[in-house]
Amino acid sequence: MTVSDQGIPSEQQGPIGFSAALVPYLRALPNSSKAATAQLIRLNAQRNASSGLYGKSEAYYDQCLALFATGFLDARFRFGPRGELNVEWKRG
Repeated sequence: MTVSDQGIPSEQQGPIGFSAALVPYLRALPNSSKAATAQLIRLNAQRNASSGLYGKSEAYYDQCLALFATGFLDARFRFGPRGELNVEWKRG
């Protein structure tokens, strides 16, 4: 992102990974479903159907944040009351 000499950002939206990270957080807050939906729409709109990657630059950290966010939203994992990681798969 670039900023003008007057301190004004050239874009009003941050990196796509930021939107991805916000979705699970906003879903957990009461009265934030509208904001969560807006971030999820932005995330899905920037998904490249052929590669499955998110954003214009396909930056590594944006992809990691999108992976964790979508995994959480798909209920592939959850965090327990003491912060432990609970996954949907079991070791066999």
